[in-house]
Amino acid sequence: MTFDNVFQGGASVDVFGASGSNPLDKWKVSGAGVQKVYDKSVRGYVLRCDGDRPSIRMPKDERRSLGLVQPFLVLQVLLSDDRSFSFELHVSDKGKTRRRILFSTSFREPASTPLHTRIPLAAVARGVWLNLVFDLVDLVSCNFGGAGFGRLDGICIGSACTLRRICTLRDPPGDAPCAPDGHSGLAVGASAPRGFELPSGVPTADRRCCLEAEYVHLHPD
Repeated sequence: MTFDNVFQGGASVDVFGASGSNPLDKWKVSGAGVQKVYDKSVRGYVLRCDGDRPSIRMPKDERRSLGLVQPFLVLQVLLSDDRSFSFELHVSDKGKTRRRILFSTSFREPASTPLHTRIPLAAVARGVWLNLVFDLVDLVSCNFGGAGFGRLDGICIGSACTLRRICTLRDPPGDAPCAPDGHSGLAVGASAPRGFELPSGVPTADRRCCLEAEYVHLHPD
């Protein structure tokens, strides 16, 4: 599945939802522990990645591009309490050079080459639903010599987690997404597609990931 012919001029683009008859049809799946299950706490379906080295990649054909051009990516995930979390973003800059950005809770220090970079995910909340917000413009510019973000080509999740939704956003979420004290919050739900919000009482946390800073806002139950 690609989004080249999908309208992307609105507030958001709905990239993935675990509901529907066959949400795995959009992914290249490796490992037997990836399945759609019903989660009572969120009153809906989720995609559970478990077992030995589960991996899911969108789009299925690595030669194609998702063609997503909005500058903010949001992953709604629940991380395992005792396992590392890692994933990759495949992006193209405005010069159409393809690059990879790798994130992991197991990375201790960032490391970069001209075509890929590794970024640690430190102190990520576990046991709560996370809205991980990625500033793609900032990530590409800071890691690849000021290059301009062109499009998001692919998403690969290679670790145990529970995935509910993915979307892109045209604008930064919330009125003040970079407030260091976090009191304003990111307000992802205000601009995300319908159905992104979680039921009242479900613990959540918003985290914006960029190179200049990372800010966290917790939403306790």
